[in-house]
Amino acid sequence: MKTIITPTNLCEQRSQSRNLQQHFVRIQIIDSEEPEAMLALTKDISDQGLALLTYVPLPIGTKVTIERDNDCIASAEVADWEWDYDCDMARIGLRLLEKTAAWPITNS
Repeated sequence: MKTIITPTNLCEQRSQSRNLQQHFVRIQIIDSEEPEAMLALTKDISDQGLALLTYVPLPIGTKVTIERDNDCIASAEVADWEWDYDCDMARIGLRLLEKTAAWPITNS
């Protein structure tokens, strides 16, 4: 017996449209005993959140800081995650908690 998994359309659940933008960012877990930063690639961005692609999924509720070009641009919380089979990476949905003066992410 085969199990068929139907993907959910997360775009229908969003209250705000997102812009497809790709930037490399560094994310760091807040209050982590081991301050290890992870590289991630943004998939899409809005004023309230962003989606990242990374090889390491993070548990829902994990609080992180987001850095670009050695500047902290925001703090966020993991709202959801799923495996993106197209690129074989975890897609992590982040809800922004606080933006710094370095926000928004721009091409540099």
